Amino acid sequence: METHDSQRVITQYTMILRELYKNLTAKTSPFYNDINIDVRRGVRQGDTISLKLFTAAFQNVRQILEWDNMGVKIDGRQSHHLRFHDDIVLITQNISQAERKLADFHKGCGKNGLRLYLTKTMFMKNELVSFAPFTLNGTNISTCSSYAYLG
Repeated sequence: METHDSQRVITQYTMILRELYKNLTAKTSPFYNDINIDVRRGVRQGDTISLKLFTAAFQNVRQILEWDNMGVKIDGRQSHHLRFHDDIVLITQNISQAERKLADFHKGCGKNGLRLYLTKTMFMKNELVSFAPFTLNGTNISTCSSYAYLG
């Protein structure tokens, strides 16, 4: 609700969305057996409003983070992150900055009712960075050498 308020979303729209998602279920019928699935929180894949909700929530998180000196200069501008729909790439100069940035982001998400899935979180580095374990709150973050964005 705080995110909607800060984004100046009309209260009636928020109430309509809550009502639409309350007790929402999905039904699938593999091999002629009906399976009902309770749909809870999270970004609804394929829902046209999901990206807008995610972007609004991310902007709310981004406002409380102090990332002005963390990032990489590209064409004279400081770049902190890239966004692709509901995926985010955090950009840093070194591993310690990356760990701090991820910890800050994780904390900011929690303050705004969002959850960062550490099992889906990946760490990518270039050849100039030596190997170093990358963790957040004791959880190892998977390393990948390439990533194909599928949309």
